[in-house]
Amino acid sequence: MGYVHPLVTRPNSSLTVVVGLTALLSIPLAVAAGVAHSPRWYPLYDLAMTEMRVRDVGLAHPPLVGLPGRLGGFGLQGSHPGALSFYALAPTYRLLGSTAWGMEVGVAVLNAVAVGVALVIARRRGGLWACLGVAAGLAVAMRAFGPEIMTHAWNPFMPVLWWVVFLLAVWSVLDDDLPWLPVAVFAGSFCAQTHISYVVMVGVLGGLAVASVVGRAWQERGEPAQVRRAGVWLAGSAGLALLLWAPALVEELRSGTGNLTVVVEGFRDPLTPPIGLRDGLEIWFSRLDPWGFVTGEAHGGPGATLRAVALLLAWAASVVLAWRRRDESLLRLDLVLAVSLVVGLLSLTRISGVPWFYLHLWGWGTAALLAVATVWGLAVSVDAAGELPEGWRRRGPAVLAVGLVLVVGSSTWSAAYREEPVASLTEGIRGVAPAAVETLRRDGAPGGGPDGRYLVQWVDPVAIGDQGWSLLSELERVGLDAYVTPAFATGARDHRVLSPGDAAATATVTLVVGPPIEEFRHRQGAVELSYFEPRTRAEQARFAELRELVEAEMAAAGVDPGVLDVSLFLAGQQPGLSPEAGAALAEMQQLGLPLAVFVEPT
Repeated sequence: MGYVHPLVTRPNSSLTVVVGLTALLSIPLAVAAGVAHSPRWYPLYDLAMTEMRVRDVGLAHPPLVGLPGRLGGFGLQGSHPGALSFYALAPTYRLLGSTAWGMEVGVAVLNAVAVGVALVIARRRGGLWACLGVAAGLAVAMRAFGPEIMTHAWNPFMPVLWWVVFLLAVWSVLDDDLPWLPVAVFAGSFCAQTHISYVVMVGVLGGLAVASVVGRAWQERGEPAQVRRAGVWLAGSAGLALLLWAPALVEELRSGTGNLTVVVEGFRDPLTPPIGLRDGLEIWFSRLDPWGFVTGEAHGGPGATLRAVALLLAWAASVVLAWRRRDESLLRLDLVLAVSLVVGLLSLTRISGVPWFYLHLWGWGTAALLAVATVWGLAVSVDAAGELPEGWRRRGPAVLAVGLVLVVGSSTWSAAYREEPVASLTEGIRGVAPAAVETLRRDGAPGGGPDGRYLVQWVDPVAIGDQGWSLLSELERVGLDAYVTPAFATGARDHRVLSPGDAAATATVTLVVGPPIEEFRHRQGAVELSYFEPRTRAEQARFAELRELVEAEMAAAGVDPGVLDVSLFLAGQQPGLSPEAGAALAEMQQLGLPLAVFVEPT
């Protein structure tokens, strides 16, 4: 029999506390979602692809895999493993009129549910104190993530709180609380399907949970009731896993080379070398840095490393104390955290290419539970030694509650001033899409209007087609048949693909950005549907000044300045440019260029 102490073991604490804390932590989510309602948001690139997949749920072509990513093998682009996030967003999306805003609200709802589930688990594991501690960790994590991550339907953002739920559910299973096994299956599947960065960690920790159930059943094989109990929960959880992964498995089996095979091959033979242990450790320490966690800024460096090491040492001390007390439940949480830290580090070392911040957002969720486990373990040790004043037992929850309110208040303030993601690009598509869509949906419109079939293309030297994907989604939103060329099949999905010369296409709609607009205005048969200049006169003059600076540097470096009219992003990748030229190109992208939408016969 392990250590039992009333400070951490009050499983019968009222659910009212859980409901109240969930409501409190959901306030910033509600405020951020409300702010996102106006002005109307236009999803760009990945977000437009996400909305089109959410729109496909329940229709003739349900999504089977996740978004395209920096994944691939056999010369094919791979997608993230599964489509669960699209199905999870669909109910709220449909309820709110299949609007882009409904998708953002769906993210907020999913995160609120994750908060509630995490707090229920904490209450079962340790009562009031554990519930308040996990609530505090979640509140700080949500503040660190910020309102955009908490309400933006981008696939790297959506799993961050469900990762915490997964860790807590695995802990519960190790604690022989088997009803949480299916919760671990759902949370782990949601994380792993939505973004590839969670796959290995979920696989290892999920295997640990299953092994603990099987091992305990083997130890209790002389008690048929216990063996049946384990068998029922294992079978039910396996059935749930099969259901959640069914779309991905269907795609894998019906395709010549399935997506899962492509992704596995990409990991076995990456196009670029992994970043390795040194860079992986720096990222790992930056995510475990308590100061970075509190401020919401994950920066590396010696300071971050020292602070992270201090947290790890404090946690190690709490583990030693828990071991001496034989506090089995807390030690199982420590085991879950230890495995997640080790496997997380190994996952970081295998990142190929640029280790963008969104590839390791899970680190803050792990850090939150690490801090909770550390404080919890040390507090219980002090209390077990009889050194915790009686007043702290009474006043401690109140102190924690006040701290929670302050943190949530800070998050709510940030949520009230939530910035629109990629505002300059969104402003551009907001300037051209409504008029173009309204014209094309009319009877007798060029290309046939409601009876037409439009091939959507874009010429975009500023971004990488972000606004073109948005236009595609907007045409589809109003019921028009809109398609892309086979080159974009992975992003659009096969049922939205037409070849440029396909007789079924009645017209081509092209979003044009920048200087090529004049060329399109002189093309025979082209009709200009809308035009928008996002820059003031002063900003136009500034853009011209910056372009002259960059052109001069390119000429000196032997680079063709014509790349500026192809892609500002590609221009920034050219060798021999100074940091000043790089900064100038970034400012040019921020300033933007005029946009126009044209329709012409195919």
